[in-house]
Amino acid sequence: ACEMCGQWQKVLQLLDWLQQSSLQPDIITYNFAIGACSNGEQWRRALQLLDDAQQNGIQPNTTSIHLVVSVMKRSGRWNTTWT
Repeated sequence: ACEMCGQWQKVLQLLDWLQQSSLQPDIITYNFAIGACSNGEQWRRALQLLDDAQQNGIQPNTTSIHLVVSVMKRSGRWNTTWT
């Protein structure tokens, strides 16, 4: 529900809580958080989440990439270089 209503801050707080509770988020959790950032036009946070997932050994999937591309397009940052 937070993802759909643009409450990306609450989603990121939940992700932090999961990590502090020694629970390992999976790609579905990261995709949910990236999606929340996409709806909130938080392109930098979406890119950071994608990087965080990879740093934690979680392989992004097509949904992950689609969500990041979506937030970049919505924010007018499609031409921004990102690796």
